Amino acid sequence: MEHHERGTFVKLTQSGADLFAYNRMRHSDEDAFDQWWEWADKPFSDMATIPAEIHEPVMVLSPEDRCDRAKVNEAVRRYQRDQRQAIEAE
Repeated sequence: MEHHERGTFVKLTQSGADLFAYNRMRHSDEDAFDQWWEWADKPFSDMATIPAEIHEPVMVLSPEDRCDRAKVNEAVRRYQRDQRQAIEAE
């Protein structure tokens, strides 16, 4: 499967624990990998966005690792865990 990077505008939003709960409810049947590729493969004219909690950790991965379901899901889980711990530490 080949994917091309595009210069797509991404609206990144974060609001702590509420965002985590919202995304679990909204995408309960899709994992982070599915959500990422649904967004990445959308038409350029589609202004749909994805949460920063998915975009940020996936963009750190190499293009090859973005095609690996386990690596994408683990990166997002790790990011979410780190964000929750940072919020709890405040």
